Amino acid sequence: MICAHSLTSLKQARELIGIIKEARPVTKVKDHIWVAKKHLSYEDTEEVMPDLIPIYSSLD
Repeated sequence: MICAHSLTSLKQARELIGIIKEARPVTKVKDHIWVAKKHLSYEDTEEVMPDLIPIYSSLD
Protein backbone atom coordinates (compact mmCIF):
# COMPACT_ATOMS: atom_id res chain seq x y z
CA MET A 1 0.00 0.00 0.00
CA ILE A 2 1.35 3.40 -0.97
CA CYS A 3 1.17 6.00 1.76
CA ALA A 4 -0.12 9.54 1.22
CA HIS A 5 3.37 11.01 1.66
CA SER A 6 4.71 8.85 -1.17
CA LEU A 7 1.88 9.91 -3.47
CA THR A 8 2.53 13.55 -2.65
CA SER A 9 6.25 13.11 -3.35
CA LEU A 10 5.55 11.42 -6.68
CA LYS A 11 3.15 14.19 -7.70
CA GLN A 12 5.73 16.82 -6.80
CA ALA A 13 8.44 14.96 -8.74
CA ARG A 14 6.20 14.79 -11.82
CA GLU A 15 5.49 18.52 -11.61
CA LEU A 16 9.20 19.35 -11.28
CA ILE A 17 10.11 17.09 -14.21
CA GLY A 18 7.46 18.86 -16.27
CA ILE A 19 8.93 22.24 -15.40
CA ILE A 20 12.42 21.06 -16.36
CA LYS A 21 11.19 19.63 -19.66
CA GLU A 22 9.43 22.89 -20.52
CA ALA A 23 12.42 25.02 -19.57
CA ARG A 24 15.07 22.90 -21.28
CA PRO A 25 13.98 20.26 -23.80
CA VAL A 26 15.89 16.96 -23.65
CA THR A 27 17.55 17.51 -27.02
CA LYS A 28 18.98 20.83 -25.84
CA VAL A 29 20.32 19.23 -22.65
CA LYS A 30 21.88 16.39 -24.66
CA ASP A 31 23.46 18.95 -27.00
CA HIS A 32 24.96 20.85 -24.06
CA ILE A 33 26.35 17.65 -22.57
CA TRP A 34 27.82 16.59 -25.92
CA VAL A 35 29.49 19.98 -26.42
CA ALA A 36 30.90 19.92 -22.90
CA LYS A 37 32.30 16.41 -23.32
CA LYS A 38 33.79 17.21 -26.72
CA HIS A 39 35.30 20.62 -26.02
CA LEU A 40 35.98 20.80 -22.30
CA SER A 41 38.67 18.86 -20.54
CA TYR A 42 38.54 17.70 -16.95
CA GLU A 43 40.49 19.80 -14.50
CA ASP A 44 41.08 19.20 -10.82
CA THR A 45 39.05 21.33 -8.44
CA GLU A 46 42.22 22.70 -6.88
CA GLU A 47 43.33 24.00 -10.28
CA VAL A 48 40.09 25.78 -11.19
CA MET A 49 39.06 27.09 -7.77
CA PRO A 50 40.86 30.46 -8.21
CA ASP A 51 38.91 30.98 -11.46
CA LEU A 52 35.53 30.08 -9.98
CA ILE A 53 35.41 32.89 -7.45
CA PRO A 54 35.73 35.73 -10.03
CA ILE A 55 33.29 33.96 -12.36
CA TYR A 56 30.77 33.50 -9.55
CA SER A 57 31.20 37.11 -8.43
CA SER A 58 30.58 38.40 -11.93
CA LEU A 59 27.19 36.68 -12.02
CA ASP A 60 25.75 39.00 -9.38
